[in-house]
Amino acid sequence: MIIIIGGSNQGKKEFVKFNYQLSEDDILDVTNNYNIDNYRVLYHFERVVLYKKDLDMDKLKNKIIIFEDVFSSVVPVDSNLRKYREEAGHLLQILVAHADHVIRITAGIKETLK
Repeated sequence: MIIIIGGSNQGKKEFVKFNYQLSEDDILDVTNNYNIDNYRVLYHFERVVLYKKDLDMDKLKNKIIIFEDVFSSVVPVDSNLRKYREEAGHLLQILVAHADHVIRITAGIKETLK
């Protein structure tokens, strides 16, 4: 599993498409669809916490997961948004523990974390 993390509009998806020779057809935005079997890349994976799905790490082991950094901004006043942010953070910790590589993208620049 490869995890790509970074803030909004920092070039994560473009980095993945260029560096792994993939197209939009290889990418699933999991915001409204979690049928991941036929996709190499899972985009907006932080939103999986909204579905309360159990993760099958075997299904994720060959995936590239794009995870938006929702942790670095101002802490939300709304308790539901704070809870979402906390759950997304826990999800990311689980994924990173299983990941082969973790890469942060900032302004299109790669920083290898793992």
